Amino acid sequence: MKKKIFICLSLLLVAVLSIYVSIKKNTLYDQLAAERWTDDGDMAQISLFYPVRMTTELDSMFFTDLSHRIQNALDDSAYSEAAGKKDKTGISFPYSVSVTGEAVLLSDSSEVSVKTYGVEGDFFTFHPVNLLSGAYLSPDDLMEDGIILDEDAAWKLFGSSDIAGQTVVLAGVPHIVKGVTRKEEGVVAKEAGLDGPMCYMSLDSLGKYGRIYGSYDYEMILPNPVEGFAKKTVSEVLGKDLEELIICENSRRFKVKELVEIIRTKKLRSMSTKGVVFPYYENIARSWEDTFSVICLTVIIILTVNLAIFAIFIFRLLRSQTFKEFKKRLKHNIKILISELINRREFKKHYEEN
Repeated sequence: MKKKIFICLSLLLVAVLSIYVSIKKNTLYDQLAAERWTDDGDMAQISLFYPVRMTTELDSMFFTDLSHRIQNALDDSAYSEAAGKKDKTGISFPYSVSVTGEAVLLSDSSEVSVKTYGVEGDFFTFHPVNLLSGAYLSPDDLMEDGIILDEDAAWKLFGSSDIAGQTVVLAGVPHIVKGVTRKEEGVVAKEAGLDGPMCYMSLDSLGKYGRIYGSYDYEMILPNPVEGFAKKTVSEVLGKDLEELIICENSRRFKVKELVEIIRTKKLRSMSTKGVVFPYYENIARSWEDTFSVICLTVIIILTVNLAIFAIFIFRLLRSQTFKEFKKRLKHNIKILISELINRREFKKHYEEN
């Protein structure tokens, strides 16, 4: 009886944990860009994180060139038809560039130092931050020195979160507030980097009027007609340069196989010699990877224990006297059945002959 109760409760726990992981991972919107882009499941979200020491070597032109190199690789592949329609720049896939830094913002009545994310391309396609008012930055807004504040920065500068259209000054240059975001709350978010006022602006503005101290993050949504195609394509384009970077296939990071790999390489995972400073959304994702890997290990242990209990039960059953008697009766009944079938066939044959 105790074993039956244990099995029922443990399987119920497995179900609860599985449902929790399924629900939680679907709230990590920064990792679901490929799923939002298509319902067919044939796209993959790939991220590249560059070490801080390479910051001075990187700019918009570098990533534009990289995008064209990846596009050429897609065009030359056996799955070139999956690449899709190209825009006016010759690129068929959405991509984003971002980097972390800081800047000082001025309003008519206040001055605030804020953590700043310099962004370019389709950043808000990948990171649909929760807007309290206004709108996301478009490519045109980035060209015109648009800026998005979080609610902390908005209240410190203007005493309100409904401030779209207001102006803040960055190193003497006016920037138009396009929107205000609600900051993600909780211990994980705070430790991940959302621990003070922040804003989003163009890469150009951050480079000119602020200070960059983080790692560049280049993200893309690529065709993935077969598993691993997108990541392999990017890896081949980068070649030996990949050794300097950290590459992540966001679309697969919460799959069982990847979580098991985290469990297997737990000690090595905490080590890094590449000098990468992750943005807040990657820190949050890696934190949940660790949590999900622990849950995955728990589920594996529970299922293994239950399988062992079931195996022991079957083994004991096969060796039991009751089963031996059952097997003996079964053999006897089978012999009777076979004998009866033979007799019927012979009777039918005799009847047909006469």
